Amino acid sequence: MKLTILTKLLLEEGWQTSHSQHAHTLFMYSHKSGSPSLLIPFGSSEQVPIGTFNAILRSARQKKRHENWLSFLLTTHTARVVLEKQDDMLWGRIELPGLLIATRGCSVDCVRDTLRSLLLSQVDQYDSSYRKAIDSMHFNPVYDTTAVWELIKQLKANHIADETGLDIDLLGSFMTGASFPCPDQATRLERSIRELGRQLMQVSIR
Repeated sequence: MKLTILTKLLLEEGWQTSHSQHAHTLFMYSHKSGSPSLLIPFGSSEQVPIGTFNAILRSARQKKRHENWLSFLLTTHTARVVLEKQDDMLWGRIELPGLLIATRGCSVDCVRDTLRSLLLSQVDQYDSSYRKAIDSMHFNPVYDTTAVWELIKQLKANHIADETGLDIDLLGSFMTGASFPCPDQATRLERSIRELGRQLMQVSIR
């Protein structure tokens, strides 16, 4: 999904753009101190990887259940950085109670440094103890594999049936050898399977 679509969905969910920071837009659900916030790259035609896209929307829809993220900063020593590939870019996000920050870069270190800088920018107006907590925080990288499993789901017979326009029972008979595809059906099957193979060959987790 594109960043522009994500931005539109957030606005429809009742989020408001507050201001921009380092080529990122801050979305807030209210303007109270420490209230739920989302900080994501500027809206553009750029594609957001599916796992990151889903995480941002999930966080946006849980806005009323979030804790105050400022108090959380003082009680934690680690933050999980969830990384996900999209074409030649590496996306990363941190999810704290009430705060999600997403960015992208060319390497793990680049993403991690940007996330730390963005997190620091959120506490500029607060006590220095928050900055100290962020400076000493360990960012632990993990990898989002949502896109991989979405592709693997497509290997199921019912998905191939949908893609080719063939009846699922007919496809089942091809699989068991009870019947055989005609030239047109074989062409459609071949095209669908090759497309899945092409997408699988492009999978990059790290």
